[in-house]
Amino acid sequence: MACFATGIAIVTSKWEQQLCGMTVNSLTSVSLKPPLLLVCLAYNSRTRNAIIRSGHFAVNILSSRQAYLSERFSRPGEDHFRDIRVRPGEHDLPLIPGCLAYLICRVQSRYGEGDHDIIVASVQQTEVQPGSPLLFFRSQYHALADNAADFWYW
Repeated sequence: MACFATGIAIVTSKWEQQLCGMTVNSLTSVSLKPPLLLVCLAYNSRTRNAIIRSGHFAVNILSSRQAYLSERFSRPGEDHFRDIRVRPGEHDLPLIPGCLAYLICRVQSRYGEGDHDIIVASVQQTEVQPGSPLLFFRSQYHALADNAADFWYW
């Protein structure tokens, strides 16, 4: 799967005043009408547990300048929000400053497979900012090329 380029996002939630968040690249659109997405979360993650309990989460789509946040939120057991002034979104969900886009989601359904829950959610609200996305390919971070001539087309 390392040969499949993906974007990077941080999924955040809040339960009983505790902020939770984790880096994901297993995020995809399921439907446009209605707007649905899916995300895969490890059974043993605090973020997954907060999302199941609260029924809501935010997707913070990272910009090309936020690889350090991806690294931070991928380490289990740490205080990921240390020194970050989050902005409260709908349902008091933590929104991370400087992201490319934000999606406020409500859990619709959940399916257990392997060691993860596959969560299908309805997108309730969106916000988009200018910028370029952070990409992940062959276990490294990348950004989009500035010049389309850098790409080879069939």
